[in-house]
Amino acid sequence: MPLFPATKVGLGASCHLEALGLADHGWKGAATIRAIFKEAFTAVGLPYFNPHTLRNSLMELAYSLNLSHEEMKAWSQNLGHENVMTSLRNYGNVTTARQSELISGLRAKTADNANDGPSTEWLLEQLKRRIG
Repeated sequence: MPLFPATKVGLGASCHLEALGLADHGWKGAATIRAIFKEAFTAVGLPYFNPHTLRNSLMELAYSLNLSHEEMKAWSQNLGHENVMTSLRNYGNVTTARQSELISGLRAKTADNANDGPSTEWLLEQLKRRIG
């Protein structure tokens, strides 16, 4: 089911077209969902936020959950994206402060695994040999 499913329309008891629930596909364009958002936010006295703002927030949540690749793919599909790269490229930016934390964490992981691979000295020696 997409994040913003279209309205399922069909003949009701009165033989007129009626909303019968949610369809298993999303809206064909953004105008309808924007109108729904505006109406809903206005109804509860909140300023309008567009659907992209919600997607951004949901991707930031996905990052904080440390999802597996398969879970991230499902999350992306739920946002209405066929390709997970659309979600990763366009939504849920990593702040500079968080980027710094993550890179520092990678340094710690590297230090923890220092004995699992070749030494820095060995790598430098290999580079010197190749360079000449």
